[in-house]
Formats: sequence, structure tokens, C-alpha cells
Amino acid sequence: MTTNLPQDISTPTLLRLPSYLDVIHRAKNAGKTRLSSAEIGKELGYGSVQVRKDLASVSDAGKPRTGFDIYKLEDDIRDTLGFNEEKNAVLLGVGHLGRALMNYEGFRENGLHILAGFDVKPTHDSTLKDKVLTLNELEAFVAENVIDLAIICTPASEADRAAETIVNAGIKAIWNFAPTTLHVPDEIVVQNENIAESLGVLWYNMINKKHD
Repeated sequence: MTTNLPQDISTPTLLRLPSYLDVIHRAKNAGKTRLSSAEIGKELGYGSVQVRKDLASVSDAGKPRTGFDIYKLEDDIRDTLGFNEEKNAVLLGVGHLGRALMNYEGFRENGLHILAGFDVKPTHDSTLKDKVLTLNELEAFVAENVIDLAIICTPASEADRAAETIVNAGIKAIWNFAPTTLHVPDEIVVQNENIAESLGVLWYNMINKKHD
């Protein structure tokens, strides 16, 4: 596990880091080995000063006049985001969204392995690459496996109950896709993904773009 990562990276910077990885991947495919902050900024619509500030907070791959060594930069960004570190997860709520996440191959590329899903109605659906168990089997499963985080994809009405089950099983981090605020102890790390919130921002920007 990496232990020398910066401790003061802002949330906006963290949210921009995956977009930098996208630019790096395209540059590598084009045979490039270095990129300037101006090139990166032009690709993403960011100012070069913002790019330099963001990347300097996570990497020393940038050099005056020669730009960034994209291989080192990629590795430093992946270290910062935890993508180079293998992590195991369980998923609660195997509906349409839960199934999509369980079958998403991109997680494995970033070190995340969903070992099993849990639902009130377990299934043996052959389209799911991982097994689905009943919720009351979660604690035993966690006791037998190293689980770093739990993913909640339940309806909002069931999310707090799912979170309570997760906490009781000893899991300390939750990635919450349920459209509600979880009520968990302060020591539990929660990342909320509110699809309705993102849709609202998109719709607002669409409306205002028409009025420009």
C-alpha cells in the first residue's frame, strides 16, 4: 500500500484526475511520451495554470520546457486515486443498476474487484459474473474474505437498512448509489453518487445554453 501520498489534495482536483488519465491514454496510443500543460489543458478545456497546479499536487513528473513524462504522471495519478492498489468490494441491491456495476469490467482495470452481490432475492442469473447471496449471509462472507468497501444500489427506502448491515459486518467504506442520505457512524467513509443531482445540473445547463 502506498504510504507517501499527498494529504492535502482538494476534492475538485481529485475529481479532475480521471480526466487527466483519459488524456494520457490517448497520448500513449498516439505514440507520445511527454505532454505540456497547455496540450493537456486544450484537450480538456482547462487553463494551463490549473493543469500545472493540479498535477503538481500529485506528481513531480513535470519539467520546465519539456512537459510531463506521461508514464510517470499516469502512475502517480493512479497511486493517488488508489487505482494501483487491489481492493475487494461487495454490492448490495442487485437490480438493474447493481447488475450493470457487477458486470462492469472497467473496475478491475482500476483495482476494484466486486466479489459478490447481496439481495433480498438471491439469483443464479448466468448473465452475472459474480455470485449473488442473501443479505443475511453478508456478515459471514465478510468474515471469510477481506472486504474494503460496500456498494449500495438498493432503493432509497432500503438504503439505511443496507448501510446498517454493512456497518455491522465491519466494513468501513460505502459507495452509495441510492438516491438518499445515509445515516451511519462518523468513522464510516461514504461517497455518494446521486444520478438525479447530475441530471439536474445537466438539465439546468441545457436550458441556459439555449438562452445564450
